[in-house]
Amino acid sequence: MIGSLFPKRGAPKAIARKLQTAARVAYAPFYRGHTAASASSLLADWYGTRASANGITAREAEKLRHRARELRENSSLVARYAYLVRTNVVGPEGPTLSAFVPSVRGKNMQASAEVERRYYAWAAAVTPDDQPLVEALSQLAETWKVEGEGIVLRTVRDGRLVLDMVDPDRVDQHYSEPLRNGRTVEQGVERDATGRVLGYWIWNAAEDDSARRTRQYWRAEDVAFLPHRTRPSQIRGLTALAPVMPLMQHMEKLDEALVVLNRTAASKMFQFVAQGDWAAPLVGPDGQPLDPEVNQEEVGPGNQWVPPYGYKAETIDPGQPSGDLATIIGEWLRRVASGLNVAEASLTGDLSRANYGSQRGGLLMERDCWKMDQQLFVAHVMRPVFAWWLRLEVMTGRLQLPAGVTIASIIEQSAWYPRRWSWIDPLKDAQAIELLLKLRMTSRGRELNQQGIDIREVFQEIADEEALAKDLKISLGLGPEPSPPTDPTDQDDDAQPPAATPRSLRAVS
Repeated sequence: MIGSLFPKRGAPKAIARKLQTAARVAYAPFYRGHTAASASSLLADWYGTRASANGITAREAEKLRHRARELRENSSLVARYAYLVRTNVVGPEGPTLSAFVPSVRGKNMQASAEVERRYYAWAAAVTPDDQPLVEALSQLAETWKVEGEGIVLRTVRDGRLVLDMVDPDRVDQHYSEPLRNGRTVEQGVERDATGRVLGYWIWNAAEDDSARRTRQYWRAEDVAFLPHRTRPSQIRGLTALAPVMPLMQHMEKLDEALVVLNRTAASKMFQFVAQGDWAAPLVGPDGQPLDPEVNQEEVGPGNQWVPPYGYKAETIDPGQPSGDLATIIGEWLRRVASGLNVAEASLTGDLSRANYGSQRGGLLMERDCWKMDQQLFVAHVMRPVFAWWLRLEVMTGRLQLPAGVTIASIIEQSAWYPRRWSWIDPLKDAQAIELLLKLRMTSRGRELNQQGIDIREVFQEIADEEALAKDLKISLGLGPEPSPPTDPTDQDDDAQPPAATPRSLRAVS
């Protein structure tokens, strides 16, 4: 068989080449590729997508945003997730500002403290309706993760910075067109030929708030835009709920059906059933046939019912769902929690199956995700807002900077410390940190930064506290008490002087 595929001596060259090619194809080795890319019958209904990131957001972002908003209003799980976003990304006090005003010796503590004092005084009321900054940031973080975008507009009123939190629907998702000089507008975002964002086209009111609304152009310098992106070059954001929204909607419908089922089963409803053709039709006092939808009887405690002649009362038993429903719902909850990158115990509030080890392991992974969100929140919101505020304060003369200090240097060197979390057993964590410090495997500054605290402020507070205690002649009672000085005359004459410490050991110690 194999020999018949190869040409015989004297055959034309064209025929010889065709036969040799057929032989190689027929006996070429079979290479198996990725199963996920195969066209088997089991995967025939698995359709991939070639759509670009911006093509998906143009078609689906608005619908996903509206459905996620409806889930937040009606789903207890999404309401819980929104609460987790508020408390973990922003926290009860918001990211802490550690202003850094440079000086020749490093940090000008007095000027830095003045910047922080004025900043937090402004943060008491920052929105048009005088909401505090932490409340506005909490709303912004929730909108960012649930609806896909968080947007802040910079406005100045009476010489004071005011932050206007914008609903993502107000950025015109349907406005896309080419402009001059290579500039384009795509989904309400204007960019130049290099892709740099120049500005945003934003409606001055929501669609159902005003019959006459206009679209306004806002420069990128006046907008803090925080999208939830999943792909490179993505302009608009998508809700973080997108991967789990179908499952959550099914769970909500199942929960509603179970409530109705159990309520129906507990009601013990009944119906009248005719025993035969001789049963008289059911009529009312006026002799007219009764309408089942209108004439319904309610069963109350102690009531006795006598069926009409020729009828008997039969209870209606809706039954119960088959299968281990608790196991199925538990698996669905784990999938939802996994898709949202939170621990199941955090999302559901159920700690019945959590122990110290599992809870700590789950929280470690969850808190790493929160830390990533915090860094994005600081970069896209906190730093631009602080830069807006600082420039306005210096321009209006309300804040005087030391000679030679620039606004850019303060913005660049100032740090933000988001909220951090305490553990169930803080004593063990403190002992672990103490051991790491002794082994020189960490530093006090690193450990304090992980808790959202600036080491300079801690050391300054300790110094001020000790100085105040010394002035008031108060013993703080911290640390070992110093040993009293000894009288040289009380020393034993026969005592030998201490041996000299080797030079190498003195260097180590």
